[in-house]
Amino acid sequence: MKYIVFIYFFLYSYVCFGQKETVLKHITALSSPQMYGRGYVHNGVGVAADYIDSCFYSYKLQTCKTLEGYRQRVTFNVNTFPSIVTLCINDTIDLTPGLDFIIASNSPAAKYKTANIVKTTKLQIAQGTLLDVSLRNSILVLDERLCNVTNERIEEVTKGFQALRYQKNEFKAVVEISNKKLTWDVSERVGTFPYFYVNSSRVPTTISSISYHVEQSYIPKYTTYNICGFVPGTVYPDSLIVITAHYDHLGMMGSKTMFPGANDNASGVAMMLTLAEYYAQHPPHKTIVFIALTGEEVGLKGAFAFVENPPISMKNINFLINIDLAGTGDEGIQIVNSTVYKQKAAIIDSINAKHSYMPEVKKRGEACNSDHCPFYMKGVPSFFIYTLGGIKAYHDIFDKLETLPLTRFNEYNALLKEFINLL
Repeated sequence: MKYIVFIYFFLYSYVCFGQKETVLKHITALSSPQMYGRGYVHNGVGVAADYIDSCFYSYKLQTCKTLEGYRQRVTFNVNTFPSIVTLCINDTIDLTPGLDFIIASNSPAAKYKTANIVKTTKLQIAQGTLLDVSLRNSILVLDERLCNVTNERIEEVTKGFQALRYQKNEFKAVVEISNKKLTWDVSERVGTFPYFYVNSSRVPTTISSISYHVEQSYIPKYTTYNICGFVPGTVYPDSLIVITAHYDHLGMMGSKTMFPGANDNASGVAMMLTLAEYYAQHPPHKTIVFIALTGEEVGLKGAFAFVENPPISMKNINFLINIDLAGTGDEGIQIVNSTVYKQKAAIIDSINAKHSYMPEVKKRGEACNSDHCPFYMKGVPSFFIYTLGGIKAYHDIFDKLETLPLTRFNEYNALLKEFINLL
């Protein structure tokens, strides 16, 4: 009996080690400098697509007849910052992009230096304190560090500030200084002036001058791809289970600042790839379709493109699982739509109760917050699952492999396999 137990744990350790080694290989590749943050500078998203395509090919996944191999073309507009993004305070404090500040993703190209600083707060703007102040050729500095806005006044502040932003003003830029976490995104539009968000102890309360230089490139109809392949079912080939994960991220903010996106969502792609490799070697009863989706960070562009021109039968989808943020798990997992599809959620609860894969399986209702949403809107039963706890890095330069714990990755993988096999 002891010999059998030893063999079991040896095999379990061997499988888990081998799986984790593969997972690390995928995340390392997808979050490497060679991927340029899987964005739109240096075609980082295209390099990532090539990587996933090669993985699907090596697993011998089958292709959909209407696609270009594994690829479905997707186009959308995107605003990028390929080279220079600088911000200097008082002529001597050169702030570091990504670490000390970020630029609003819809900012235009601009270069300016001035000592004409108009310093205020969003609350003061809402109260009308700038109605008689000339903002011509000035930089508007919003110093929110000492401004305590209650929840009851947030709507008032927002309305007042939006009114200022969109009336005819001739200020050159906005610099917002606060203690808020620097969280970047991607825009498909271009605004009328640069907007900087600053969180740095290096910024003094007295500001005498500000200079900035932003080089920006707007790319209309950027071409990228969804990557789609499948393993045919051995018993019910016309009944489909779909696994999705978005592979795009935020890319570059200037020539040196990269957003690696290890957790968001190299980890989810790594999970999808390990499942694809497993089921390619262990053919399932139902057909499993694997879709690496593009343009999620720009507004679910890849998912919407897929459902509008689906290369698979949407009515034959038995269930869809969208995987994002798979790299932690200290506090378990959250399942969006679990209160909608209660029977499916009960299956996951049962599996987890038996094996204790996750510390907790948290329930959440419907939310259009990831790539499951366009499918769900078309009537496809779906879950969006993400891990909880661990690192707080999200949409910032700190979401990198070195700090990604992968706390429950193997357990999460096992949970998904059992769930998929029971669907």
